[in-house]
Amino acid sequence: MPVLSVKIKGEINENFASLCEGFVARLANEFYDALVSNIRSNKYGFSNKPSTIKRKHSAIPMIDSGEYISKISVEKGKVLIQEGTHTITGISFGELSDLLEYGRRDKGFMGYPVWRKTLEDMRPYFMKEWEKFVQANLFE
Repeated sequence: MPVLSVKIKGEINENFASLCEGFVARLANEFYDALVSNIRSNKYGFSNKPSTIKRKHSAIPMIDSGEYISKISVEKGKVLIQEGTHTITGISFGELSDLLEYGRRDKGFMGYPVWRKTLEDMRPYFMKEWEKFVQANLFE
């Protein structure tokens, strides 16, 4: 059976852990920027129902008050929804995020999976960046 031989740079120490944290933080910020941009531009072409358009005067979902977008943040290399209650719906931003992403099939609302679609779009880029990072920081 062939053996893969790889020469690793020096010792893997706190410096490498710190480099990893910085790498993850950079990608989290890039995901955040893409996510917010995709929501604002309605990149995936989601549309409100006619009754919602009439009530909100907009066909583009998720940007009525800007509250939802303002609660998306990056902390310690993670993109997340901050705590709080959405003033229009009266539910937590976590619940609102789940509702928007996954919908309510029992109510005929299929959701707007912007987080998943953004991640899907960025996955090849993230994989290439990971390969470059590992090559530059781990192998000789």
